[in-house]
Amino acid sequence: MIDLLSGMPNPAWTLSCEEAAVLSGLVRDLVPATGAAPSPPGLGYRGLVVSTDCAGLPAGTWRVFGGAIHLTDGVMTDADRHLERALLASGEGRVEARWLAAAREAIR
Repeated sequence: MIDLLSGMPNPAWTLSCEEAAVLSGLVRDLVPATGAAPSPPGLGYRGLVVSTDCAGLPAGTWRVFGGAIHLTDGVMTDADRHLERALLASGEGRVEARWLAAAREAIR
């Protein structure tokens, strides 16, 4: 889900476990954050919220925002935002293009 809208349902889509497995390599390459992770703003793009129970990925709900991945058991660093960009790319054809464009613009 792209956490973007206020007062309307956020754009959401479902990945198969096979698609999620492709992203698991990006998750495995992450390192623990050493400093304070950025907090999403109150309005506008607030990152992606991922819920998963697929093998190979951290279980539970996690937030991907600002080069940080907030997992249930800690925060990982994704300084180049590869995971954030890959998740947005997975929404192509599944959510309205304007929402993907707004999210991409926010992470430039």
